[in-house]
Amino acid sequence: MSSAAWANLIQTVALVVGAAALLFAAKQVRLARHGGGGANVLQLWTFLQSETARADGRTLYAAVARTGSSDPDAGNWTPAEVDAARHVCSTWSAAGLLARRDLVPADVLLEGWGANIARTWSVTADFVAWERARRQDPGLWHGFEWLAARAGER
Repeated sequence: MSSAAWANLIQTVALVVGAAALLFAAKQVRLARHGGGGANVLQLWTFLQSETARADGRTLYAAVARTGSSDPDAGNWTPAEVDAARHVCSTWSAAGLLARRDLVPADVLLEGWGANIARTWSVTADFVAWERARRQDPGLWHGFEWLAARAGER
């Protein structure tokens, strides 16, 4: 085999090895972004399932059932009910922001809580509009809105 053929063979092998290393590095970066394969998901899962988050969700749904409205002014919500709704919206917004930035896989969130996310958004949409107007912050809880839109697509 000529030296030119050897040079071509070595270059081809080097190119294949380099491409394989690049693919491996890309996979490692993705795993690192997701917390080493699950740590971020487990931390978020714990946060979403905390007793405080669950209690605030129950308070939110009870306020809507009691008043028949997700608008705190129209329904005459208590300060505790408003605080609970804020916490629920903030919690789902944080989850949505993490998923949108690919720090946790959105599919995991949507598979585990998609129906709950969509239902909670439908219950809190008026509240979110009320709070956005009150705070003059049209982007408030946009992570929740983004996540609810993804849940509605499923």
